[in-house]
Amino acid sequence: MSLLIFRIEYRTRWGENLYLNYTASTGAEEMIRLYTHDGQVWEASLSLPTTVRWIDYAYRVINADSGTIVSEDSPCRRVFIRRRKCLLLSDTWTTDGIASEFLSKVFTQCLNTPLPPQRTKARQQGRCLLLLRTMPAPDGYRWAVLGNCKALGNWNVAQAAKMVQYDQYEYALPLSAALFDGNVSYKYVLQSELNPEVVVWEEGADRRLPKLTAEADTTILHNDSSPRLQLPLWKGAGVVIPVFSLRSEQSQGIGDFADLKQLVAWASRCSMRAIQILPINDTNATGTWRDSYPYNPISVFALHPAYLSIRPWSHTKAFAAVAHRIEPLNRLAAVDYEQALALKLDFLHLLYKECGESIMQQKSFLEFCADNKGWLIDYTRFCFLRDSFSTADFRLWPSPSKYLSQHHKAATSAEKFWSFVQYLLHQQLMDVRHEATQHRVLLKGDIPIGVSPCSADAWVNPHLYHFDGQAGAPPDYFSRAGQNWGFPTYNWETMAADNYAWWRQRLTVLSRYFDAYRLDHVLGFFRIWEIPATQVWGTLGRFRPALPLSDAELRGFGFTLPPMQYARPHFTERQLNALAEQHNLPVLKNYFQKEGGYYTLRPEVATQRAVLKHVAEENVRAVLLELVANVLFIPDAEKKGCFHPAISGRDTLAYASLPADQRAAFDAIHYDFFYNRHNDFWKEAAMRKLEAVVHYARADWMLPCAEDLGFVPACVNPVLNRLHILTLEIQSMPKVQGSRFAMPQYYPYRSVATIATHDMAPFRHWWNIDVEGRNILWRERLGGTGEAPAEATPQVCTAVVGQHLQAGSMLCLLSMQDWLAMDKNLRREDASAEQINDPSNPQHNWNYRLHLNLETLLKATDFNERIRVMIEQSGR
Repeated sequence: MSLLIFRIEYRTRWGENLYLNYTASTGAEEMIRLYTHDGQVWEASLSLPTTVRWIDYAYRVINADSGTIVSEDSPCRRVFIRRRKCLLLSDTWTTDGIASEFLSKVFTQCLNTPLPPQRTKARQQGRCLLLLRTMPAPDGYRWAVLGNCKALGNWNVAQAAKMVQYDQYEYALPLSAALFDGNVSYKYVLQSELNPEVVVWEEGADRRLPKLTAEADTTILHNDSSPRLQLPLWKGAGVVIPVFSLRSEQSQGIGDFADLKQLVAWASRCSMRAIQILPINDTNATGTWRDSYPYNPISVFALHPAYLSIRPWSHTKAFAAVAHRIEPLNRLAAVDYEQALALKLDFLHLLYKECGESIMQQKSFLEFCADNKGWLIDYTRFCFLRDSFSTADFRLWPSPSKYLSQHHKAATSAEKFWSFVQYLLHQQLMDVRHEATQHRVLLKGDIPIGVSPCSADAWVNPHLYHFDGQAGAPPDYFSRAGQNWGFPTYNWETMAADNYAWWRQRLTVLSRYFDAYRLDHVLGFFRIWEIPATQVWGTLGRFRPALPLSDAELRGFGFTLPPMQYARPHFTERQLNALAEQHNLPVLKNYFQKEGGYYTLRPEVATQRAVLKHVAEENVRAVLLELVANVLFIPDAEKKGCFHPAISGRDTLAYASLPADQRAAFDAIHYDFFYNRHNDFWKEAAMRKLEAVVHYARADWMLPCAEDLGFVPACVNPVLNRLHILTLEIQSMPKVQGSRFAMPQYYPYRSVATIATHDMAPFRHWWNIDVEGRNILWRERLGGTGEAPAEATPQVCTAVVGQHLQAGSMLCLLSMQDWLAMDKNLRREDASAEQINDPSNPQHNWNYRLHLNLETLLKATDFNERIRVMIEQSGR
């Protein structure tokens, strides 16, 4: 057994007590109470078996009546026990420890140079140690200690005691036990490595080593709080591009993982430190171009076969059989998704026949299958059944279990093939990850908020989803009618039962390949916009979870009309005649029936899905879709007699027809419901989910970056900030009311700055289509006078990129289109051809492809040097 004695100085008030939370290397977690004789020095002891190698721990102050008052960041300290008989841990309270973003693998495994093995092996050895957890010293400096004794230089800067780095953020100085007599004062300094007499002192009063007495076999570790110095914060720049958009001389019609390796080389050459891509999960549901949508995965674990580079097998018969199809595909200006995927799958089937057996006998293949059996078997069976029944909609499969049993041999063969495919993809992506780490370029992945309703995940775990609703977004910057993504919404209550295991498994798989990730539509963790399965437009959705309003509550706001009447579209004969005349549709009345004094839609066209099914005439269909949305309230499916105000209710004919007092009442209901009512409710719901999902595995901690755009409630930013999740900042979508364009230099540090997302027009195209906006930006942010130029010239684009590089954000990640816009010779001629997605079009073909080969970019010496200088001069 090892005895750990904890000691900390902390002055408490009446009723307050100190507790210690620790997590052991064995997984054990516990909270123990400390005791004091004077209300200032607190102590506790803990005996641990020799199987415990280390513990992480932090202190908190608890009041018996009100609970936790204040706590240190957790985990705050790690101590290695190393079978020592007794450890006296003398601690200093700290709430400004290493921020969790710097504990992510972005820094611990990618950007920071690893310590020599002999350093880590010597970690925390010695009789007495002064320990400091802090950020690495700036280039050209080292951490040192100056104090009022000989061992600490007697305040002579040239004799400062140099600290030894034992871990990523841990520095140590061996001391004599005699120095712990209560008389030693000291300070931390940054000492120049070239001139030892040049030091930067920490601010504030001198520190003091405590008076400690310990037996000869006791090790003393004195843990200090962070130095009182403003160190420069790390910042990095990078590029954003989908893998499918990459182009090289050896591509096969679509970007692949080998192209991604070349992108790493280019980014490194330009002093970029990050590459962000879109989701790379398998989306192959129909085999058509509609599967090009990367946010509709049939598996949140499987990689997309289209991203496999086939060039490593150029010597095989399989390659020779498809080689004639490569060059015509690679010459295309845009991705031909169907042909590119067909090429890859044809090759893979041939390669499997040619050398599949030998590859599947390799130890690494067997290990891959064993490590991924939790999802791989279900995915491969799903693929077999999808291909057997020619549909990914498992609801249409007749007796899948029986079919698998009856066709066991074919199913087994298919399972082997799809495992073979996933293994090859895994190997290539791991190779990319290794290459990026070697270049100190972090890879940032993307986690879609939804899954396809026809996916392996939905098939295997239907209890995790609500299929009677469709996830989407309310009206926003991207779409005035809202968005309908068609995904099932999550059954968070069921997910919570196993502590969100499905989400944690997603992060585990993703962490093999990436250092950071974009959490798509993080608002979905607070509340998701759910559209009934019977409707199409996002304007007919409601938030889940939410607190719907009862009839009594509606009356409390002054709305005295029956809400159910305004939950169904209804029109007077005069209104109906006016609509028919306005749209030149004399047949419009045929779709209505008389109910009392009003006309309502006939049952066969009472929902938008019904309209699409039964109405063929496009002009009639468009009007009826609009009229179905003519409601003020959405009934709650679970709570009968309760309602959600329609988010676009104030834009309807029903609202315009209300008496003035009822319009005012609805306005009050609308404002309170969408801006006040749910803040605490959604905050608590999000904290439970995000704490479990995002913070569950510190050992392989990816840096989380939220996509927090859209209809953002006030509770979002405090939660993201508390959990150290980076926000997304876009100049044309300011988060400060009253401003048309944000000022990048004032962005919060814990954020990602970008000019536009893949759902927006790249800068040049935006400049062309938003004349009013470009004039405001020109005058208010770019310092121009008069009218803005009709075209976003390279000079204008360079100024905008330069502003974003100067942003306060930790990361500045710009699309490849916006980087290239700075060069007249490299930019694409047609700016409108550079937009990746049009979110208002649910049938958008995701086929954007770079017009340049990566080889051309790598040879663009002047351009690359210009980027490098801009990045380095910006301090990134």
